[in-house]
Parts: sequence; structure tokens; C-alpha cells
Amino acid sequence: MKILLLTDIPPCDNFTAGLVLSAMVRLVPRDEICIFSVTNPALDMRLGAEFANIPIEMHAKPNENWSWLPRRRSMRAFSAAAAFAGEKFIETAVIPRLIQKAVRFGRDQHVDRVWAVLQGQTTIRMAEAVAQKLGVPLYTHVWDPFSWWAKAHGIDRVHTRRVQAQFDHAIAASRGVATASVPMAELYKRRFGVPAIPVIASHHKSMAQQPAVEASRDRPLVIGMAGQFYAANEWLQLLLALRSAGWQIAGRPVRAVILGPQQPPGTPDPHVSFLGWKSQRDAAFILSQCDVLYCPYPFDPGMKEVSQFSFPSKLVLYLSAGRPIVFHGPDYSSPAEYIRSHHCGLVATTLAASAIYNELERLVSDPENYRKMAANARTAFFEDFTLESMDRAFNTFIGGEILEEGGEARLHDHQRKSEQAVIYHSGLTNKQRRLTLPWLGRQVRGYISTGPRRLLQRCKPVVRRIALTIPRLNSLYREIHGLYAEKAAMLEQIDRLETENGQLKSLLGLTLNDLNDVEKSEIDFPATVALPFNVFPKLVGEMYPAGKTLVLADLSGLQKPLDSDVDGGILNPAGPGLVHYLHLPDEGGSNINWTDEWQHAVEQLPRNCLSEKLHLVMAHGLDRVAVEGSSAFRVAFAIELARLGSCRAIIVSADDCTKCSWLQEHGHLDYITLPVQQD
Repeated sequence: MKILLLTDIPPCDNFTAGLVLSAMVRLVPRDEICIFSVTNPALDMRLGAEFANIPIEMHAKPNENWSWLPRRRSMRAFSAAAAFAGEKFIETAVIPRLIQKAVRFGRDQHVDRVWAVLQGQTTIRMAEAVAQKLGVPLYTHVWDPFSWWAKAHGIDRVHTRRVQAQFDHAIAASRGVATASVPMAELYKRRFGVPAIPVIASHHKSMAQQPAVEASRDRPLVIGMAGQFYAANEWLQLLLALRSAGWQIAGRPVRAVILGPQQPPGTPDPHVSFLGWKSQRDAAFILSQCDVLYCPYPFDPGMKEVSQFSFPSKLVLYLSAGRPIVFHGPDYSSPAEYIRSHHCGLVATTLAASAIYNELERLVSDPENYRKMAANARTAFFEDFTLESMDRAFNTFIGGEILEEGGEARLHDHQRKSEQAVIYHSGLTNKQRRLTLPWLGRQVRGYISTGPRRLLQRCKPVVRRIALTIPRLNSLYREIHGLYAEKAAMLEQIDRLETENGQLKSLLGLTLNDLNDVEKSEIDFPATVALPFNVFPKLVGEMYPAGKTLVLADLSGLQKPLDSDVDGGILNPAGPGLVHYLHLPDEGGSNINWTDEWQHAVEQLPRNCLSEKLHLVMAHGLDRVAVEGSSAFRVAFAIELARLGSCRAIIVSADDCTKCSWLQEHGHLDYITLPVQQD
């Protein structure tokens, strides 16, 4: 068996489709797959390092997006004509050349089947023609209905109908069809009479989390969400509901945590934390420390097919996290049917803000139902979305050897070089990018937007030189710039003196043994106190006045517990910053050394303790994690906690911490080196 994968996104780790394809390519034995990718030159998509030895040929995808054309009523006819002309040119002049290149590449690789991902006009137009010219069977893979793609990309009506017909014809001519959901597979079976099977993004069994569900009803409620915001209106309704309720649900304060490649739409809110892109394993762990997972889906009637037949990959990730899901989307959507049938969450089937708020309140107010749904979510993941289930589905689709019941998923190593190793390009070359319409369009738009500013910048030196030929203006110019330089020097001196003053105050501060009047908390919650207990918290509070800082330290030496009031917080008088203290004993510290590899250090960290602290970081919206640099365990713990929570880690030490090899691997660290006291 030798498969030609025809796709617009190669297996990669920075796009959702690339992650899904990566998981499927690992199921194919090495030397039995090659890739022909037509890639959007505007996106930085590169083949994952583990697939560097797979034969691949990459070409720039012709423009498929016409949504940038003006949409005003007076300009609609012009935009439709421009889109029609562009699509006609691509269809008649560009696509045939790409088909020839794909066929030549397939013959050189001696392929016996084509696996085509039907996403966008280009691969839809190429799929059946490439398979016919190669004389091999076609296997098609569908992520979303083409109707959604056509609407989102502003394709004219003529070519929308034409490409839709090519899409349907490719499905009908396929020997097998992989779909994004069970309803989509049933639809294609009925409509085209072809064998169709859902092949959904899945994960290794070790990804499954088992978080504690006996959480206190008094602690803040964290709502988690991962992925892209293609359902922006639904998200805005959630924000409206929470703002109207004062960010409270059933008497519990609420925060939202977002994971993904893009910032959430709408006005930034202090109750929303954006953690950015995370690996799949990290995302599952972070989501497991949220209390509720939110999954929006579009109510827009124009996207009915997408809602009805697609299945969001984020839902699989949610199930692996082992938390109840609150789905906000139409009643007819495939995720709503799945969640109801597996009783792993609640469904809000109207767009209104009150609908989603009522479901959230109903879930939070019923602890017994909450526990059952969390357990059902984990069970659903093991039943439907492990690599074993994807192995069976994928090989049933592609005509490979089907995994036996009870067997382990067969993951193949593509990193080992073949006997005749060839170096393949992992992405588009600069020459390929520059010869495309999207690249030229971006250059023109950039020149139009920045051209006047660049012209002004070039003219300013000329005008300045002419003006400075006048003696009086020359004298004033030098005098003014002398004052600016003097002001800058004074500001620099003030900053230096403030830093030194803070350091001196810290060195004169109270030590742990001096705090006889401070109490220690019996629970490991952040505690905000009015007095400093060590050298570095005072310095941290003064150097970082904005935001909230979490200080990790061993507080077991204190005779009385610390005040554990963290909701309001008390301003630390040692500095303007808000500092919280958290008890972290040096457990396992003997197993972590400064000379260890970072991966080994992370494996030694207690995951239960890390998960508890991560929830606190997200629930209180903390900005920094500070730690004294004397304990390798606590430093490693703080770095990993800050990495997962997408905040800064502050290491305060009298020594040069940067000498440690694994400290240099991270870019989210701040080092504060204290002056050494002289005798």
C-alpha cells in the first residue's frame, strides 16, 4: 500500500487540521505514504519534525478567499464579477498545472490510492482528476460541508454551484469517505451510496484526566474554553449573561479561561484570561482544572449544515479533561445530540444570554448531577475517542489492516531515515510565496497603509537638515535635545535608586522567625498578609506594582497560620503590588537537581499539587508566580505552574540563577539578583 495524501494543510502542530492529520499519518506504516500539499502562502504551515523523512511536495495554493472584496450594496455586482473572473482564471489556468504536478509526483512515488482532503476549491477540483489520471481509487476526507466554506470565503454563485457539483461527484466516485461526524456519514451513505465512516480526531488514552469533582462550592468557578471563535455571537452572549449577573453563578465568583490561537472577540474583560496556544496534552491538563467547559456552536441559519454535520475537535479535548460540558448551539447540531445521548453535559438551544446562564446555574447547583456528567465525559472519551478507536475507523476507511478488539493502537515511527534518505522541504520557499496573488495582495495593502508614513519618515531628515541651516533654529534644537537627554538620565537614576531602595528595605525586613503575630493557613490557599515574611516578597511587591503576584514558599516554620482571605486581598505595605502567599513544602526536592534535564524535573513534580495550584492561579487571575531561588524543587514548580498558567515566573536569589541549564530554556522568567550583604 502506498498512499498519496492530497491536502491543503500538511501534518503540523500549529493548526487544528494539521494536528488531526498528524495523528492519522502516525497510523500509516513508514514508507507507505507521501504528501502533496497545496498550502496557503499567507499561513506559516510547516511539516512536523517527526515527518521530515516522508516524501512531500508543497506548492502555493491559489487564492480561494474573496471575502475581502467590498460588500456594500453598490459594490456587490463588481465584487461578484471580480470573484467570478478570479475563480475562472484559477480553474482554467492554475488547477490543470497543479493536477499535472500531483500526478507526476504520485507516479514517481508509485502510489496505489489517493487520500484527498476536500477542503477548499483547490483540492476539490484536483481530487477526482488526480485519481483518474493515476488510475488508482480515490478516498475522500471531509471536515466541513462546502456550503460553509463558500459563504465564508465570498465565492460567487456560479462557481459555488460548480465546485459543489465537483465536491458531490468526488464523493460519489470515492471508494471510501471519512467524515467529521456520524450524521455526516449517514447523510453520504443515503445520498451517494458510498461507504462512509466517521474518523474523528482522537488522543492517546494517557491524555484522559481524572480531576477531583468534590470541589468546595465556595471557591471561584472557572469556565474553560479552547479553540477558535467561529461562534463569536454565542461567546458574546455568554459574556453578556455573566456581566449582567455581576460575574456570579449560584453565589460563586466566575472567571473564564481561553486557550487557542486568537484572542476572544469583544471588549477585553478583567474576568477573562487568555492563555494562548497550548499543546494538546497541556490543554487537556489545564481544562481539567476548570470547573465547566463551554462549547459554542453557530446558530446562524447560513451555517446550518456545519452545525448539523460537523463535529468540533475541541469537544474531544473536553471529554478527555473529564469535566462537564455546557454546549451553546442549535438543537439539531451533532454535538448537541452526542452530549445528550452520553449525558456528559447540558445543552442551551437558544442564543439568548439567559438560556446559557440558566444551564450553567443548573449544572453548578446540582453537585450529584455534576459528578455523574464528569464521569460520563471520561467514559465517552475512552469509548469513542482514543487512538484505538481512530485506528479502527481510519483503516476501515483507507482499506488498511483493521485493528482487533482489545488491541493497542499501532503508531509508526516516521523519524527513522530510509536507506535512500532524501531531504524534503518542510514548507513553502520564499520564491513560491512571492509568486502568489495572496502574497502580492498583502504587499500592496501594506504599501498602501504604510506608504504615507514611510514617505513622511523619509522627508523628515531632509526638512530637518534644511531647518538646521538657520543658526537660531540650530541652537534651539541642540538645547531642546540636551534637556531631553538630561531628563532621560534623571529618570534612569530615579529607577536605579528606587530599585536599590527596595532591595535595602527587603534586606532590613522581618524574617520568618520574627513573625510571631502572623497566622498560617491550615489549607493550601493563597493568603494575603499585611506583613512581609521574607526578603523577596517585599522586593517583588515594589518591582511589580501592577497586578497580583503569587509567592511560593515553605511556611511550615511559622507558629501561627496566615490570613487566608484571598477574594478581596490586602495591599502589602512593603510595596504597591498585591502579593499572595502559598504554602509549598519542599516535597520531592531531593529528586530534582539543578543539573537535571528539564523533562526529568517536570516528571518529578507532584501532579496533584500542581493541578490544585493551577486552579488557584486561574481562579484568581494571578499575573506572576514568585519563588526564592534556593530550592530547585520550588523553582521548577514555579516555572511549570507559570508556563501552564501563561504568566511570568519570578526567581529571586542572591546567586546567578541563569547558570542552570534548564532555566535558560524558558522565556517567561524574570530574574532578580539580590546584593550580597557585607560584613
